[in-house]
Amino acid sequence: MAPKEKPEMESRLGAMPSGVPGRIAPDRLADPEHLASELTGRWLPLLANRSWRERLQLLNDMHDQLLDDLGDFDTYCKVSPLLIKGLIVELGDTSVTSAEQAHVYANSSDESHRILARAWFEKHRESSGRRG
Repeated sequence: MAPKEKPEMESRLGAMPSGVPGRIAPDRLADPEHLASELTGRWLPLLANRSWRERLQLLNDMHDQLLDDLGDFDTYCKVSPLLIKGLIVELGDTSVTSAEQAHVYANSSDESHRILARAWFEKHRESSGRRG
């Protein structure tokens, strides 16, 4: 099976400054908030005019690439939630209206985003008759 092509994302991520191809320069890893802010600006145009379903799919792919580029799981765990927070803030949606959006919000470093996600999941779990 041929690998799935991601031309839009690869061109965005490929343009990411780094000291070593495919990796983010070590000096840039020292400030996760600055790196997350830079990545937010870089990835926002790719996500802006898409549905939450499309955003979630792209974010899953982007996060796989981000982990590869960072080369360090601890740094990834610091940067990823900050990146998600930045994207949510920049996208400007203030309420959660779908499962895909709730999944994204649940991974934000901002507690208010996680609360919105939890409320959406609890409401829809109750309305579907499922109990957990």
